[in-house]
Amino acid sequence: MSLDVITANFALRTYHEAAVANHSFFISPFSILVALGMTYVGSSANTKSQMKSKLFESSLRDGQINSLMGGALKSLNNSNTKEGYELYIANRLFAQSNLQMLPRFRKRIQKHYSADIELLDFKKSSETCKHINDWVEQKTKGKIKDLIPPDAIKPLTRLVLINAIYFKADWKTPFKTELTKNTTFYVKQGEEKIVEMMQMKKEFPYTETEEYQILGIPYMTENLLMYFVLPKERFGLKNMMRKLSGKKLLDLFNSTIERKVEVHIPKFKFEYELQLKRILQRLGVTDMFSKRLANFSKITGKRDLYVSEAFHKAFIEINEKGSEAAAATAIVFMAITSVGVRMSPPKFIADHPFLFAIMDHSNGIVLFIGVYYGSISA
Repeated sequence: MSLDVITANFALRTYHEAAVANHSFFISPFSILVALGMTYVGSSANTKSQMKSKLFESSLRDGQINSLMGGALKSLNNSNTKEGYELYIANRLFAQSNLQMLPRFRKRIQKHYSADIELLDFKKSSETCKHINDWVEQKTKGKIKDLIPPDAIKPLTRLVLINAIYFKADWKTPFKTELTKNTTFYVKQGEEKIVEMMQMKKEFPYTETEEYQILGIPYMTENLLMYFVLPKERFGLKNMMRKLSGKKLLDLFNSTIERKVEVHIPKFKFEYELQLKRILQRLGVTDMFSKRLANFSKITGKRDLYVSEAFHKAFIEINEKGSEAAAATAIVFMAITSVGVRMSPPKFIADHPFLFAIMDHSNGIVLFIGVYYGSISA
């Protein structure tokens, strides 16, 4: 199974477990899977097979998972050379100063995930928590603050694995600010909001089915697009999400063709926080959180670690110029003690809830995905 299907499947499964009815949702499935990929390197036995089957794909070998994730990370970080485009991905392991990590684990984490290792004293809980959160904030250019709550770091904490991703890109063709107008957005039956609606008529990747309209808006960087999937039924998003699989979503993106479209999409900005531990447990990834069942012996050579907490925060802003997004994922280890052709240009009017995703076609990755229910304007 390819990385695009893995990230899309994971994104939709997470949505179904985490999304609250009639509320916006936004994550970076890639960020979460990178952090979990680093965790997977240290796992063994049933903990490992459970992570592989529930998060990745049972038929993949360890080397394939590491190569998929590592190759994508390297390519994404190397692509950051064009004007009007920024993408930074950083991985770091914060470890207790006296934690004896196996050289093989260190080598694999650095080889496949380019992860730095920093030694800290977790007994100084509040100081250490602030240090880690400051690192995340700096790597996400101030967009993700306080990823780890103060009470998550304890004297028995031994390892914190962090992935931080920052993305900012200009549209290939910017929207004209003078055309942006306040418009009614229909959240649900009986609830409306006023949003700032951007407008443009131009050739875009576009297709439609009996039920949905699919639009791609390209960024300045080749093969990078933001897709919008809009149900034709005003309040049909919930039903649409129920029918979508990762492969079907990607097929919708890939079925778009260039044609003139009249586009109306809202400006928006919001932050989303995911209780990742609870979601992973609901997805069937349970052993890693159990003191009795967790097996991370490939980290230290002993079964002396389990995952106590997992956190994810994501930020998205869409405006006339382009998009800005950031996300960070933390995995905290503790020591074990006792997304028909017409003749005239179709209209794509996103004035009711829709799905959106930022897709990197060069690497086959769903970088970010979300649903919009009329949140705060940018």
